[in-house]
Amino acid sequence: MLGDYESLWEAQARDERLRVRNGGGIITSLLLYGLEKGLITEALAVRGSPREPWAEPTIARTADEILATAGSKYTFVPYGPLVDGLGRSSAVVGLPCQTRAYRDRDLLKLGLFCGLNLSPRGLEYLLRHLGVDSQDIESLDYRAPGGGLLVKLKSGEEIRYGGYAWLAYFFSYKKCIYCTDYSNHCADVAVGDRRPQWSSVIVRTQRGKELFLGALRDGYIQAKSLSADDLVSGLMSPFFQKEMRGGYISTPWVRVRGRWAESLPLPVTKRLGSLILGHTAGRGK
Repeated sequence: MLGDYESLWEAQARDERLRVRNGGGIITSLLLYGLEKGLITEALAVRGSPREPWAEPTIARTADEILATAGSKYTFVPYGPLVDGLGRSSAVVGLPCQTRAYRDRDLLKLGLFCGLNLSPRGLEYLLRHLGVDSQDIESLDYRAPGGGLLVKLKSGEEIRYGGYAWLAYFFSYKKCIYCTDYSNHCADVAVGDRRPQWSSVIVRTQRGKELFLGALRDGYIQAKSLSADDLVSGLMSPFFQKEMRGGYISTPWVRVRGRWAESLPLPVTKRLGSLILGHTAGRGK
């Protein structure tokens, strides 16, 4: 169910500044450790962008450039030809579909847990119902400090919207509903949310073990070992839906996602999304 692994952990960054988005800051900490100790020379990751979809791939080669990639961007960002020149001294931060695509490449793979990715149509739907024209956006933070979506307009106005992960039930990428990998089985180290400012960590390979334990030993992170039962008990419903029930293709409401949802009022899709979440969580466990 969890795939092959060396060890399981609950962990967070020692540097509190890396935990401002409620995540544990583990991926950023591991990249900084790898760069500063000479284990890697660069990392392919995603940073914020002033252009739609307000996220873009980048190759980070300095600590500041790595820090610029911190925080989740709840959309799929293809890496394209940027991955072509990467080698053993490079790291790549990827979703399960990306680390799987690079599984035969000699790269350090830091993987993210992944449920459903919100397509651009879903974000457009949300912004439209919030009364936001994309042309007026200065910047967009998919996971703002304190949680939720933060839209900064060129006028200086800020618009915040709380939890919106349920939108992906109606506006996901087609490939996401067939995916059965939540915990990133092809990564050297896989990381996902556990509780505020703490992450679940699955160390899967010897290379990942050396990186993680080195960061722990040198004070970049703090961690507590977990059993498989402990780790699974802290995972969210997408894990059960993807890895125990064979993907979201088995959930009718998600399977029939499409443009029909664009005509629904936002409170209606939110209510339906809450019902689907309850359905998948209950059946998963």
